[in-house]
Amino acid sequence: MKYMLLVSAALMATSAFADQPNHLGELLSSLASMRNECAQQAQKARDDFSTATFKAHLDADTGRTQAQMDARVYGVGHGSRETQQYFIDRLKANSDAQAQTLKNISDKYSSDKQSSLACIDEAKQHGKEEYKAFKADPKNKRALPDAESLMTAWLSNMDEITPDQSQGSEATKANWNTAKAHAELQ
Repeated sequence: MKYMLLVSAALMATSAFADQPNHLGELLSSLASMRNECAQQAQKARDDFSTATFKAHLDADTGRTQAQMDARVYGVGHGSRETQQYFIDRLKANSDAQAQTLKNISDKYSSDKQSSLACIDEAKQHGKEEYKAFKADPKNKRALPDAESLMTAWLSNMDEITPDQSQGSEATKANWNTAKAHAELQ
């Protein structure tokens, strides 16, 4: 859903490009905004997955401890064989619940990952459209080499953004930051 907001923001930015003269700073601002939105979405997907997995493991440990304590209480009025079977049944029920929880977490992570990848794909498409509009404006002829460097660094970095690397690789992030800084100085 967040990437839908990104799409409408990019469309507004594209129409703004058509209405007024383009400048490198406007292109930079738009590209940076789209990159940051997708990077945040990818990071959130990873954080949510890590938090949910950690919580699931803690819940599993708590379930095992609770099963042991319940089996001790159960054993007071029952024989050792019945108590052992009660404990095994409780562990199996906890294990089944844990497996379902982990499957749900995995499914959600997969969905979140797909959403962040869709955000990146849409952002790249809109970024390319904005760059094309920038190139088409004759007023931007002098800034084309800087815009080309900026766009190349941005696309390279966007290609590497995933929930596992929400900022892309160190190399492409550094190239993006360098191109961004150079464009800001223009």
